[in-house]
Amino acid sequence: MSDFDRVFASLASLTNYEKQQPQSSYRFDLCNMERLCAALDKPQCRLGEVTQIAGSKGKGTATHLLAWMGTMAGKRVAAYTSPHVRSVLERVLWRGRPVQEQSFAPHLERVVEAMLPGQTWFEVFTAAALDFFATMEPDWTVLEVGLGGRLDSTTVVPKSLCAITTIELEHTQVLGPDLASIAREKAGILRPGVPCVTMTQGEALAIIEERCQEMEAPLRVGARHFGFDLRARDENGIEAEFWSQGHPSRCLRLPLHAQAQAQAFALARELLLQLDSAAEQELLGQEDHSWLRDALPPGRFHIVDSARPLVIDGAHTNASLACLAGDLEASFPERRFALVFGVASGKRWEQGLGRLLGLVDRAYAAPLVGKTSETSQSVRDLCQSHGVHCEIAPSITSALDCAQAENPGGALLVTGSLYAAGEALTSLGA
Repeated sequence: MSDFDRVFASLASLTNYEKQQPQSSYRFDLCNMERLCAALDKPQCRLGEVTQIAGSKGKGTATHLLAWMGTMAGKRVAAYTSPHVRSVLERVLWRGRPVQEQSFAPHLERVVEAMLPGQTWFEVFTAAALDFFATMEPDWTVLEVGLGGRLDSTTVVPKSLCAITTIELEHTQVLGPDLASIAREKAGILRPGVPCVTMTQGEALAIIEERCQEMEAPLRVGARHFGFDLRARDENGIEAEFWSQGHPSRCLRLPLHAQAQAQAFALARELLLQLDSAAEQELLGQEDHSWLRDALPPGRFHIVDSARPLVIDGAHTNASLACLAGDLEASFPERRFALVFGVASGKRWEQGLGRLLGLVDRAYAAPLVGKTSETSQSVRDLCQSHGVHCEIAPSITSALDCAQAENPGGALLVTGSLYAAGEALTSLGA
């Protein structure tokens, strides 16, 4: 057993809210995280220029893209993201790549030795990431919020820039029952005078605008101050004009396939302009953007086999599943899919799956490993109510094996959760 495996195994006894739903009566706060960081000599204060990214959708992709943009522009960039898809070390990125076990193990052990009673899994792992980053002396650090924003462990870090992607109904048992409540939680990352960039619209945007005014924090809003106009899309990617008030527009051909990826790119570009407009000019003024293929996180419109095609995506809400359906129609017109579907309990997925089933001839429902799942029977019932035959499998891996065997050469889709995406990618060795 490696040093990392030994220390990581010691975290198994800690409460992990990624694998179990918090009770509505649970009260999150930042006190334990602040005390833990103090015991580590405050690594959160030694991270260079920090950008924190919150939101319901696209924050992981935006985090990866901004980290890669900075790295390609010659900056020393650290990034922290969650959840992981295949390996837990995917969460801790240095210059765009996951940290190596031997580099991270001493920091994780240092945090385990310093942790306090009641510390959660996410707090300990986040503190270890901050401790590692501080020793690397980054120019920039990009932090993806894990849950909400106001009381997320990453919010102990002082920042020079923040972003809020889009806001949907999610984690209502913790963040609140409606969009307004959720928007207030995510707006909790805002700080006096710190600029904010957002893709949020409607009721949620009004709350963010109000908070920014209270804090005298400059705000730039997608579709108002920056955005993109899609010109063309095919199996090779998109062509779009990306614009930002006060800066030249750029017509770019990019290896992106999903609408959410294009939105995340527009947000990351805007953040790059805020951080270093000269770096944006140097990087995006070039014609070759093939580096973007490496910049995209796994499990988000992940095309494993473009000929078949075989697509793996972590969509797990009504809105994201509906967007996935639109992206599939645009990228692979007239293709019919065999669907492998597993979704965590507590999500709102029924309407989105109904939209997706318009592209599906056959479905396979399966539970998730290590996560409380919606029953496969409820998935099958919904599929069959839409006239789609659905089989129940004991696991995502088993469902994928059945789908491949029963649909030789046919188009396949795995979705419903990043946990489902991770299991499928691991099974395929992708």
